Amino acid sequence: MFKRLFTSGKDAAAPATGGIEAGLKAIEAGDYAAAYRQLLPEAEKGHKICQGLIGKMYEQGQGAKQDYSEAAKWYQRSAAQGYAVAQVALGVLYQSGRGVIPNYQEAMHWYRAAAAQGHAKAMYDIGTLYENGQGVPRDLTDAFRWYLDAAEHGEALAMQTVGGMYESGQGVERSAEEAWAWLSVAANRGIAGAAEARDQLAMRMSSAEMAEGRRLRDSRMQ
Repeated sequence: MFKRLFTSGKDAAAPATGGIEAGLKAIEAGDYAAAYRQLLPEAEKGHKICQGLIGKMYEQGQGAKQDYSEAAKWYQRSAAQGYAVAQVALGVLYQSGRGVIPNYQEAMHWYRAAAAQGHAKAMYDIGTLYENGQGVPRDLTDAFRWYLDAAEHGEALAMQTVGGMYESGQGVERSAEEAWAWLSVAANRGIAGAAEARDQLAMRMSSAEMAEGRRLRDSRMQ
């Protein structure tokens, strides 16, 4: 997973060399202490992805003692350089109040910055702010819109959420067909509880509704 940060997406870096390459190999080997030693100098030089990785190590307590304040510091440096993964991670810390004073406006700022780059998890997180009324007035219609954007960008948890909202009619007009389709796609992605919710819904659907649900599902799994 870590190595893909260097080789894919709009933040892809040039081929990793020196300390970066050694750090990535250490991560793949599960030697986070060695990874920290190799990546920290690169992060201090301003390498935004290394900064994000150092932040993750502090957040998870891998290779360094768990320290949410340090994690926030490194995510901030990386996020300020436009690295979407760090922007989302920093937003999560602001939303949860880990390592920083809770600040939903700051969370929204960083989520929106990442969402503007097409980051699906950021879109989902914006949806949670609207659903919970954190930093913005509670608005289930806006929450649904962001969850749907996230789902259409491949965020599996958002697919389950969208399915549930279509089933309940919260934030969107109720549609059993849409609900079944999105829950099916989420179940296919391995989201816990999605298959059970889909199957329970199917018991209340007509044959015509099921046929439309399958059509919608197939169109989204192509």
